[in-house]
Amino acid sequence: NDFAPILSNLKIKGILTVGEQDRFAQRGGMFNFVLDKSTVKFQVNRRAAAESGLQVSAKLLDVVRTWRMLE
Repeated sequence: NDFAPILSNLKIKGILTVGEQDRFAQRGGMFNFVLDKSTVKFQVNRRAAAESGLQVSAKLLDVVRTWRMLE
């Protein structure tokens, strides 16, 4: 799936992008849900969120740090 062009068009302020595709956050999505064994975890792309004018709360980032956060 090449959703990079779609994500590029969604860089309008305030649009939160969430996905579950492989490498979604690395390709510009903000939140990516990932299955790790039998647990659903997530990744956050802080740069993509910031570019859209969104801020990720510190409490949420504490949860993400136990999994994986992308800069």
